[in-house]
Amino acid sequence: MGRFVKDVEREVKDDIKEAKKIYLPGWAMACALAISGVVCTVFDHFGVMRDALPVLGAVTVFGFLLFLKRQDRQHYWFWIAIVVFAALHVLLIALIPWTDKWVPAAEYAGGATIDLCVMLVIVDSLHRFIEGPKPRKKSMPAKAES
Repeated sequence: MGRFVKDVEREVKDDIKEAKKIYLPGWAMACALAISGVVCTVFDHFGVMRDALPVLGAVTVFGFLLFLKRQDRQHYWFWIAIVVFAALHVLLIALIPWTDKWVPAAEYAGGATIDLCVMLVIVDSLHRFIEGPKPRKKSMPAKAES
């Protein structure tokens, strides 16, 4: 069991390192801002503006998860996990009484980060359990001076 935990921990750390390297160009940020504006307008029209930020946060977290675990997209268990995660998110967003008052962005960002890390641990654990350990990435040996 100790080896399993260490392998999952290593995979999650690798995923977090990869997530820190993600860079969105300006046009992608502009598109995200425009889409967020449309989503907020639709939620406000239906009188549930308080749910807009949790929904946008969940969609963002799922986007990161799908990008970071793109190598697992061909596995059936990955999509089952995504469906379960999505159902849990819909349930939590529907049942939690979200406030329509101002909340610091750091609180939402912290919650989204924890959410992403929990889902990464679960997906990496499933991968390790179902598919076996991932081969370690070997670094290229340094060229010998001649």
